[in-house]
Amino acid sequence: MPSRAIGMGMCPRCGKPGTVVIKAGNYVYIKHGNTWHYIGTIDKVNLNKILIKDNKTSEELKENNIYNHKDTKNKK
Repeated sequence: MPSRAIGMGMCPRCGKPGTVVIKAGNYVYIKHGNTWHYIGTIDKVNLNKILIKDNKTSEELKENNIYNHKDTKNKK
């Protein structure tokens, strides 16, 4: 299944804006230039919190990240 870019979003891993991409119909990534960050499976990621709305500032986007990457490293 091909990749599909669904819009611009704020990366919860690094806090930078990038393109939100769905790969293989199931996996969510954010692409910043040549860097890809894996976010999670489509059923566990809240796309509404990642996708950038036109009227949001960068401070608001950082406050609304779906999770802190440091917190997810130890979760099982």
